[in-house]
Amino acid sequence: LPVLAWSVSLIGLLNGIGQPQVRTIELAVPGLDPALDGYRLVQLSDLHVSSSARRPRTERIVEAVNALSPDAVCITGDIVDGYPRERRGDVEPLRGLRAKDGVFACTGNHEAYHPWFEWRGWLERWGVRILANEAVRVRPGLVLGGVHDITMSRFWSGSDLVPDLERTFAGATNGEYRVLLQHRPWVELHDAGDYDVDLQLSGHTHGGIMPGLHWLVKAHNHGFARGMYPLGRKGRLYVSPGTGQWAGFPLRFFNPCEITLFILRSARHEVR
Repeated sequence: LPVLAWSVSLIGLLNGIGQPQVRTIELAVPGLDPALDGYRLVQLSDLHVSSSARRPRTERIVEAVNALSPDAVCITGDIVDGYPRERRGDVEPLRGLRAKDGVFACTGNHEAYHPWFEWRGWLERWGVRILANEAVRVRPGLVLGGVHDITMSRFWSGSDLVPDLERTFAGATNGEYRVLLQHRPWVELHDAGDYDVDLQLSGHTHGGIMPGLHWLVKAHNHGFARGMYPLGRKGRLYVSPGTGQWAGFPLRFFNPCEITLFILRSARHEVR
């Protein structure tokens, strides 16, 4: 029994810190600008760079993302667990991410637990643009917006720390395809469906961690755990199971880490 227990724990640990698999999702989008057909957007979430997920793992993830030839990379929070003086070298390989339209991120709750403004300086120095109640028109017809995690406003002060979708998409008025980066799949202050968000990318739940425990995770996250959900009248919400795992509970069972590749397609293509 002790050998079995240790073996199961080891498997769960390896699943938690192992190389994430790539999942490809093609999204059929009615009315998509033909120039955006085939647009490749990669999501990373919950990297949780820490003492158990060091620089070599970050380097392998960057290499895997670059091999996908993304047009844009989106990181949906919980990038790091630790102080810059301890973890800066482990996070620094993110500067190697290559995407035609850039690398964008929103914060997660774990960013709030460490010196956020110092981390923001390093991330932006490495080419990761933090979206805080703002949107970027990366291509004609395509807008990426992002908000801070609600936890940020409880630990730090700043006018842009409280999520504000009205402010975020104030400049998106020409019928663009709207993508929202928001760490949690829900926030009590707003409903992304009310702001005509077409695709919300979130994480936070770690996919429910394992069978059985995922029911508890869903109960504390408004029914969300992993995968695609409807959003508002026409949108979609994708909850990533995470590209990494929190060191405080680094186990995963039947719930692999993931790098997600979204390919936008005109509506004539089937959704997969």
